[in-house]
Amino acid sequence: MGCTKSRPAYAPPTQQPAVVVGPRKPVRPPGQDFFILDSDANPAPRLHAPPAASHRPQQQQQQQQYQYQQQQHQQQQDEFVLDRETLSILAQVLDSDKHVTMVAIPYENLQLQETIGLGVYGEVIKASYHSTPVVVKRMPRTAINERSIRIFREEIELMMHLRHPNIVQFIGASWSSPTNICFVMEHLQRGDLYAMLRNPKYNLAWNKKLLQIAIHAARGMAYLHSMDPPIIHRDLKSMNIHVSSSYVAKISDFALSRERSVEETMSITGTPLWMAPEMIRGERYSEKADVYSFGIVLSELDTKQTPYNELTSKKKSTDKVTGVSVLMRRVAFEGLRPRLAEDGLSSVQELFTRCVDSTPSARPTFEEIIEFLEYNVQHEVNLRFPRGASYND
Repeated sequence: MGCTKSRPAYAPPTQQPAVVVGPRKPVRPPGQDFFILDSDANPAPRLHAPPAASHRPQQQQQQQQYQYQQQQHQQQQDEFVLDRETLSILAQVLDSDKHVTMVAIPYENLQLQETIGLGVYGEVIKASYHSTPVVVKRMPRTAINERSIRIFREEIELMMHLRHPNIVQFIGASWSSPTNICFVMEHLQRGDLYAMLRNPKYNLAWNKKLLQIAIHAARGMAYLHSMDPPIIHRDLKSMNIHVSSSYVAKISDFALSRERSVEETMSITGTPLWMAPEMIRGERYSEKADVYSFGIVLSELDTKQTPYNELTSKKKSTDKVTGVSVLMRRVAFEGLRPRLAEDGLSSVQELFTRCVDSTPSARPTFEEIIEFLEYNVQHEVNLRFPRGASYND
């Protein structure tokens, strides 16, 4: 008698040989989903394949799972190779520099608490280091390569030499593995100025800490520009000004900062709304590009709104602008500038106009800005708010 054997699904003979009993040969009639075992002596028993609908999804699922496992395995191999290469670069670029290793912090000594934002450098994490509150700025794994590691070293060398009460203090750095390449910075309790200006609980005004914050920020920038050669921040904005519990303002985030070369740079960096017109046009620029950005920060202090908010908000406007690229073109070629508060201080309006002048050489230095804030703006604050002037050094 013939024997019957079930099959999970039809497969070509070259992939899975047919079961043959005696002289019988497997035959598959056209258009049918089963085999007939042909024999002279025996009837033709049928070996039916299971219904295709019930097993094909399972096969597809198994195949997809196999492909996923293969991809995961390949990814792990690639990451292993990449990590090995990265460790080699870290050793070559960082570990070989005794000067840089002096500020190395063991990553295990950092107690990470919560992610508080994303910056130009990467993930920003609130943490503690030997019970001291700190901010960890960790480079994303996908951004790590030889060039970014060399820039990381340059930033360390830059920040370890900066010491000023209005510059966020650099504490150290870690790079023991490719997943924890990071800066460790001073933590300021009130966070960044951008968030503060939009938080009604602070109720900031020119006679209530705004003047102090402006003077502190200008002092920090004056210090950077006093270096030889001057250090251009290139991304000065309210998000990169942090404030302590006693309202001491400090400049932060030097990931775009560079010492000015003899031939002033032409690279385009920074955040568009705060960017000087000469930078937008791709022209050579100097430290006066930072002065322009400070002028935009003055508009934020005065209105407590994002620059050009009156042109980009959803409210109806007769001078509506759609798209940052259109707005930046008008800034670069048509002299467009943010508006200040209609009932604001005239001295702030005057300083703002000077800072955002289309001609870089016509803009004041930060030393001149400090003097104007401390005398002209302070004098107007005292006149307008005789009992409320609260700026104290």
